[in-house]
Amino acid sequence: LRMVVNVGGIIGVVVFYALILAIGIWAAWYGKKQNKGQTNESGLTNVEEGQMLAGRNIGWIVGSFTMTATWVGGGYINGTTEAIYRPDKGLIWLQAPFGYALSLAFGAIFFVRTIRERKYVTMIDPFQEKYGNFVGAIIYIPAFIGELLWAAFILAALGSTIFVILGLNETWSVIASAGIALSYTVVGGLYSVAYTDIIQLLSIFFGLWLCVPFALTNKEVDNILENTGWIGTWDWSYAGIWIDISLHLIFGGIPWQASEMELNIVTKINLLLVAIAAGLIGLNINSISSLFVIASDLIYVVLFPQLVCVLFVECSNSYGSIIGFFFTFVIRCLSGESTLKIPALIKFPFYNEEHMEQYFPFRTALMCSGLLLIPLTSILMRYLFTTEVLPERLDVFQTFSKKNSRDTQDDTSSSSNKRVTTL
Repeated sequence: LRMVVNVGGIIGVVVFYALILAIGIWAAWYGKKQNKGQTNESGLTNVEEGQMLAGRNIGWIVGSFTMTATWVGGGYINGTTEAIYRPDKGLIWLQAPFGYALSLAFGAIFFVRTIRERKYVTMIDPFQEKYGNFVGAIIYIPAFIGELLWAAFILAALGSTIFVILGLNETWSVIASAGIALSYTVVGGLYSVAYTDIIQLLSIFFGLWLCVPFALTNKEVDNILENTGWIGTWDWSYAGIWIDISLHLIFGGIPWQASEMELNIVTKINLLLVAIAAGLIGLNINSISSLFVIASDLIYVVLFPQLVCVLFVECSNSYGSIIGFFFTFVIRCLSGESTLKIPALIKFPFYNEEHMEQYFPFRTALMCSGLLLIPLTSILMRYLFTTEVLPERLDVFQTFSKKNSRDTQDDTSSSSNKRVTTL
């Protein structure tokens, strides 16, 4: 079926993208002007901190807009609509919007104050400060995969929207969208992202209200009181999955908020590669709502227990972190993922062969395992090294080395100035 190109729609999209790009470039200029100067207390130049954190001074109005737009975008709208429309899901399985909203609240209550007080630039900083740069680089892997899947989710939504409304080729729609976003992000960092978020969020708000009269008068739209299929159906055999996904959305969203701009910290070449990879994933995954959910999967399973331990568990050390990381990461990968067509090599109880799906709440089980394994392994390794059961030469991370013990350091500011924020 050949679709007719909507000329008026194309003009509207071009004008919108031009506006977004212009605001992004202006914000980049404004940000650099505001942040010229010397190195600040974070160990970064003011321009660098402006790129990554908008100088920590974007204000509560712009901050509220960009925080909301981080979650509420085209992918959020499309994914929510898809979940409601699909007969196998419905409102009962619409967990992502509620889960991610709760993650903002829990993150603000329990984590944000500590992160801001310690002047961390990214979520990786506490790991590098406490465990060293190597562990920080390893911990970055699931964060990178999560950001990659999230970018794919956004691009897939943009591509499908332009394809449906304008009749343009979906591939070119994704490429154009990625190019615009990449341009102002590379140039302006968080300043550009924050100010373009305002325009995008306002456009979504007024655009959705503009759609209401057309939806109400369209003959294809049923009365929601008469047609209750949108509510979905409940099957108790899926209870484990529902609980597992709900918890992974709530707590998997927390480590993200500390690393929202992680992709802006890597080199510009890496940003281009990420955009290409995310576009390819977005074009090859049919379900936007599924991408919406799995984007925070590894964040929940691997990073959440790591973040809790590095911030709040004093006894945790490099060895516990590494063991906990590889255990949760490897087991999660071997557990399969139907959305990405990855078969399960480890099948937990209640595994469904027909749908290739784990009915057991294995994500939560793995997350809890990490929370236990990290401190227990840390305590064990501390005992083995301090009692000289293991010789000091085997302390490859120099965690318990008499010359370089982190436990005897009275001032950690020097280590914070040496944070490595690229791979």
